[in-house]
Amino acid sequence: MVKPGESIGTGNYIIQVGLGTPAKQLALVIDTGSDLAWTQCQPCDYCYHQADPAFDPTSSSTNRPVPCNAALCLTVASRMASACSSSTSGLCEYGIQYLDGSFTVGNLLTDTLTLGSAELASFPFGCGVDNQ
Repeated sequence: MVKPGESIGTGNYIIQVGLGTPAKQLALVIDTGSDLAWTQCQPCDYCYHQADPAFDPTSSSTNRPVPCNAALCLTVASRMASACSSSTSGLCEYGIQYLDGSFTVGNLLTDTLTLGSAELASFPFGCGVDNQ
């Protein structure tokens, strides 16, 4: 269900989703202007303050990091800043900067997304570890 975001300190609308297996409930801002859904992840170098703990991808049995040579990484790279040439881990890294100067940097992952009773396997999302 979509609802106003005042409860988490934003003027945007939010939606409650489950991410991972078992599903961790997250309140996400609906941003129709972005190409990539992302959330703050542990371990987080720099994270925005939020009431809920950051998502821990190691707690999900269905979490999969996306390697640099994957077609999904190449698709993301064609639409936004995505760097594999600087990746020392061999994982697909992403970076998004918004018009207000805020940004997020992290790795591209896939995991199970739950909306109500519907589950979407291998949902691609950004796992942000530097969000300012």
